[in-house]
This record gives sequence, structure tokens and C-alpha cells, in this order.
Amino acid sequence: MNKVLQHVVTAAAAATALVGGLALTASPAHAALPDYSCGTVVSADSTTATQLNGVLTGSLRNAMTAYRVSCARAIINTVRSRGLSERAAVIAITTSIVETTLRNNPNQEDHDSVGLFQQRASWGSFDQRMNPTWSTNAFLDAMLRKYPNNSWQSAQIGAVCQAVQVSAYPDRYQVQAPDAQKIVNALFAANRPVFEASSANGWQNLPTGITGSSGVAAMSINGTKYVYTLVNGSVYEASSANGWQNLPTGIGGASAVAAISVGTTKYLYTLVNGGVFEASSANGWQNLPTGVTGASALAAMSVNGAKYVYTVVNGSVFEASSANGWQNLPTGIGGASAVAAISVGTTKYLYTLVNGGVFEASSANGWQNLPTGVTGASALAAMSVNGAKYVYTVVNGGVFEASSANGWQNLPTGIGGASAVTAMSVGTTKYLYNS
Repeated sequence: MNKVLQHVVTAAAAATALVGGLALTASPAHAALPDYSCGTVVSADSTTATQLNGVLTGSLRNAMTAYRVSCARAIINTVRSRGLSERAAVIAITTSIVETTLRNNPNQEDHDSVGLFQQRASWGSFDQRMNPTWSTNAFLDAMLRKYPNNSWQSAQIGAVCQAVQVSAYPDRYQVQAPDAQKIVNALFAANRPVFEASSANGWQNLPTGITGSSGVAAMSINGTKYVYTLVNGSVYEASSANGWQNLPTGIGGASAVAAISVGTTKYLYTLVNGGVFEASSANGWQNLPTGVTGASALAAMSVNGAKYVYTVVNGSVFEASSANGWQNLPTGIGGASAVAAISVGTTKYLYTLVNGGVFEASSANGWQNLPTGVTGASALAAMSVNGAKYVYTVVNGGVFEASSANGWQNLPTGIGGASAVTAMSVGTTKYLYNS
């Protein structure tokens, strides 16, 4: 089903085609027709396209347009309407990137395939396949049939795409998955709030007043809680001392955020265009590049005043520290999609997601990977309280807790619809934030 699409839009074809799924006077099998609409293109789509052009690295590098954003939004809205997790949206967007570079293409350039997913005539009528909602639902239906019992949550994204599409080029999907995730991060976040839960309050969700967030981080200093989140690529700060007022940090174009404190100094880390940047309350939140490129995930910790930052580059986890001049040090973990880090005394613990499973490594054990028994995970956080380690992850929109004290048993927290999670402690009270 995969094709290299080359449009030659003639004036005659443009005159005979009505965009938006209406009747055609020329046969779609022979006409060179313009792309069909995916829905109304709004002014914010241009802003989103510009933002994404700064971070995409695959086929759509510097190629996002307001139209393509509208097509991605149509796919994502269909996924959301079915109550499926963001991973389903990433799978669908990955497929459309490969098949049509996120265009609703009516031209039958490879047999009788058309639409966002280049679906053959056996899938449905021409009008059905050109309808973004219908075609996305058809794709999702096929995915759910081929991966029953939510097994698609833990399978490799490219493998799921290929199972549905049965392409002659199966290797083309997985390489586009990181860009698909970035697109979903930018669009799935609409009206998404940040919630707080604590062990002292039975994990009751408490809105912080932040909406449209796409990532979350937290720290505490002398009992004051600070929460950070991303809204349209900008980092915002809220604190328990300031009534959760959103405070811009001056960082733009961010795709991930992490936060730590060293004494009373706050340190903030973000990803911008695949590079890791550091800002601190002592330096007026000036962005300081760390020398990492191509990064796609972020975590940080401090041990005895030394700062450690972790990021994922091409599935491998790298460490940088203030003591070692931010030299990237591979940890031996491959295939990672997320990372979290904590310290217990002077021992560092690192957690990663590999194919939907959570793995643990420690500086005391030569960074040996230890599976925790979690599957289908899509986000990651960790904290330590009095020497006990706690790990949090998101599975099908629910947040789960595992601890070293409880044999890594998964404990649901009662939070649903989550896409990101972070954790911190104030004394012995655990605080969990998700968006």
C-alpha cells in the first residue's frame, strides 16, 4: 500500500474536482486531483505546523503545513472519540505519514488505494475511504482485530502499522514513529489539565488550573511544591506557594521537561529541537545547551549536589553530569522510549520503557536491566521515600504504581485518561502529577 506520491495538479483537474468528499465529474482512477479536505483548517494550525517543523526529523522534516496539521487532528480526534490511548493515535499517524505524508489523497496511484491511509477498494467505497473519520475508524478496527486484548499497546509501533497495511515496505513505518509521537503530543493535549494526587488524600485528583499541557515535571524545596508543564512548546511553573499561578520560564519550542533542586536552587531541563537545555533559578532561567542532540525523552536527578541528566537518543539512554562536563555516557539500555531517574543515598536508579515494559538499572549493579512486570506502558516517573523506590507508569490512560516494598506489584491510583506522569515526595507524603 505504500507509495511515493507525486502530484501533478492540472488546471483542468482542479476545475472538475470539488474538495471535501463531494461528487467528482472526472474518474478518480484517472484524474490528477488535489488533496481532499480533512476538515476546517484553523489559524492555530499554522502555528502548530511551525512548531512541529522545528522538531520533526523524518519524512515531514520542515514539511508540516496547516493542512497536514488538520489531517493529523482529524485522525487524533477520531482516536480520542473512541476512548483509545495516545499510542493508538501514534500508530495511526505513523501509518499516514508513510502512506501519504498526512494528506487525504484521492488519486489511485497504486492500484485502487486512496485516502489518508491509502486503503484499497476492498476496505470500502471511494467516498468512505476519502472520509477522514471513516478511514481512521476502519484503520483502528483492523488494528484491534489483529491485536486483540490491547496487545497493540505493547507491540512495536512499526509492526502494528505493517500488520494493518501489509505493505511491500515494512521497514518504513518504525522510523517515522518518533515524529508521529511529536505530532500527537502537539495535538492530543487540547484542554488537557494537570492533576495532583497525594498519598495523604487518597489519590484524589486536584486540578492545578493548567490546561492544554503535554508533559509534566515536579520538585519540592523546603516543603514547597513546584510543578512544570508544557503548553504549546512553552514551559510553565506552578507552585503551592503561589496558588498554582502559571509562570512562563522563557523557554519556547520545548517537547519534554524535567526538574530537580540542589539545595534551594531549582534546575529545569527541556528538549528543544532534540537538544537538552538547562535553566536555573540562580541564573534567571537562561537556557544553557548541554551538547546533546537528537534527544527524545528526559529525566534528571541530583546526588550530593551533583546534577545528572538522562535522555534517549535513537533508543539508547545517555547520561550527562555536572561533574563530567556533560559527557554523554551510554548506559547499555537499548530500545528505550522514556526514562526516569531517582537516587537512594548515593546509588542512582534509572528506569526506562522498552516495548511497553518498565526496566530498572542501578549504578550499584552495573546498569543491569531488571524488568518490573509492567506491560503496555507509555509514560514513566519515579521517586524514593525513606529508601523505598516507587515507580509510576501509564497503561491505557491509567496511572499505576509499583514499589520495591511491594514486590513491584502494580497498584492503580484511580486516575484515568492520563498521558504523562511525574512524582515527588514531601517528607513521607507522595505526590503524583499527571496530564
